[in-house]
Amino acid sequence: RLIKEVLMKKGNKCLIALMFVSLLTLTGCDPIVPDSPEDGQYATQTPMSAVEYSIYVNKQVTVYTQQLTTRMTMARNAENAGYENELSQTKNSIEIMKDVLDEVTVTMPSNGRENDRKELIKAMKTAIGHMEDYQKAVEDGKSVSGFIGNFQNDFNGLTGLANMYYE
Repeated sequence: RLIKEVLMKKGNKCLIALMFVSLLTLTGCDPIVPDSPEDGQYATQTPMSAVEYSIYVNKQVTVYTQQLTTRMTMARNAENAGYENELSQTKNSIEIMKDVLDEVTVTMPSNGRENDRKELIKAMKTAIGHMEDYQKAVEDGKSVSGFIGNFQNDFNGLTGLANMYYE
């Protein structure tokens, strides 16, 4: 009834506006999806503020360090007792880490942080490489205790890079 009264008073302009709003509500907004993270294209349109990017990087690094810590603990304990699901858990860790890497690759850093972003991506790729080597050792039934040092170094490198954003 109210719509009918408004339409009568304002005519076609209201009808067009109402249809436009309805169309927007029905379709929603699609997220910006990059063609390829490997190309280095940003999925974000503007750089984040320094504070936002610092929080963002720390969240992403936390995901990595959790994966590294878990696999490091498993490698440390593997000599005493094998964990029956270690191979599937390692594959899961690698997928999680790759997803985070893709997201970091396509997220525009705050102004002046492009070189830091590149170093972070490099450290993340290194950690994935170590995790893939670990997966191969688990598949082959080889000793994995040698990976503890690699995972610790990856952990230290990533947390060190995350701390640079607190400057």
